Amino acid sequence: MCHDAGPMSRPPRYTSEITTAGRVAGYTSAACLVITGAAYLVFSIDELTCSPIYPPCARYAPGGIIIAVAAAFMLLFGVVIGVLVRRRAVSEAGTSGYTVLLSFVFVAGVLGVVARIPTYTCPAGTHVDPLAALCINDRTRFDATSWLWLKWALVLGATGVAATVIWRPRWVHVTAPIAAASWFAGLGWLLTETVGRNVRP
Repeated sequence: MCHDAGPMSRPPRYTSEITTAGRVAGYTSAACLVITGAAYLVFSIDELTCSPIYPPCARYAPGGIIIAVAAAFMLLFGVVIGVLVRRRAVSEAGTSGYTVLLSFVFVAGVLGVVARIPTYTCPAGTHVDPLAALCINDRTRFDATSWLWLKWALVLGATGVAATVIWRPRWVHVTAPIAAASWFAGLGWLLTETVGRNVRP
């Protein structure tokens, strides 16, 4: 005797489990991306709507458009990460892969700080020629003070810390705030020097 088979139910979509450390890292990384992306978008409105007749607008608006697009992708990426983390069940047998994102967040923040450190500096009364690495005034010229060593030291040091410490799941409750602080310090400083400028009369 044949029986009609009822409609086959689809198996529930499989979502791998995530550890508590992975969830903390995922939410921290998502928050950094969402908050920063939103901030850059808000501050880029001036560059997107200012009058090109005003010299600062003509100078900075093209870069502001590029930054706004990058900020939109950053915001979207952060939202996607947050949603993916939220949908994963927590289990200590799960994965902690999101802790790797903390290393990226930490290094990106340090790079933001490094980008704002001048490569060469000169004493008051002189101006720096970055190509010749010289301090110049009306009467003399001499070698500028180089900060390349400091910039390289910060980059290499941050990379080393990120590769050996920041991603460790067992230390996530310490490393997550450190990574977030680095991110907001670096990207916040860049904000004040990019779309954070006044481009309106």
